[in-house]
Amino acid sequence: MTRNGVERLLFEDVKGAFQIGVAKLKEHMRLLEHHGLGGINEGHNQNEYFVVLWERKPWGNPWFEMIEFCEATGLSVDSFVYDLNFAQYDE
Repeated sequence: MTRNGVERLLFEDVKGAFQIGVAKLKEHMRLLEHHGLGGINEGHNQNEYFVVLWERKPWGNPWFEMIEFCEATGLSVDSFVYDLNFAQYDE
């Protein structure tokens, strides 16, 4: 998203990029929504959905915050990104 300068990505593009099915991506997005990190928004066209990452602080990006957190604590970012394990990051 930051590389392309966009605030949202088409659901289908994310599904393809991570090579996961609809059910698995929806499961991941429900988890992100539960932690206040992102969600799925409807587009203006029929059957158009977007994956959106939310900011926790004004002008902040939680994913960059997690990378900085991992660098400061020595934790691996893999558990956040691949396992969606945010327990270590809860405030």
